[in-house]
Amino acid sequence: MTRIQMIAIIISVLLLIVIVELVRRKRLSEGHCILWLLAGTALLVLSVWNGVLEFAAELLGIYFPPMVLLVSSLGFFMLILLHFSTVISQQTERDKELAQRLAILQFELDSLKHGQKASDNRRNDHDADAASPYPITPSRSASSLPTDGPQAI
Repeated sequence: MTRIQMIAIIISVLLLIVIVELVRRKRLSEGHCILWLLAGTALLVLSVWNGVLEFAAELLGIYFPPMVLLVSSLGFFMLILLHFSTVISQQTERDKELAQRLAILQFELDSLKHGQKASDNRRNDHDADAASPYPITPSRSASSLPTDGPQAI
């Protein structure tokens, strides 16, 4: 076993240990760790079995077999970056939609609050008119008062 092969095995095992520890501490979700576990396992397999490494090097036209480890790890990291880029894009769209929904709900809440205040003011006006010795004229009826939005029931 060569020195570079030992270093590759150690790095692969450390990567797998770090991934498991991150999942155990809930710093990395189970769904996201699958790609990392796949990458770490593939690097470990390529590090341990020289035959697989030499076959992959010959297949890819690489003259120095340990470079297959570098090329394969680069490929896995590119896949992981692509995966996380799509996740970030989906989260960004979801955050934008949630912000829009929140703004709509806030607007509706403010409209209801203002509508309740207008409704309270109308009741106070109506109570004052009822106590007044003068009758309510059609121009002062509750149906002719302006509304500020949806009315609370």
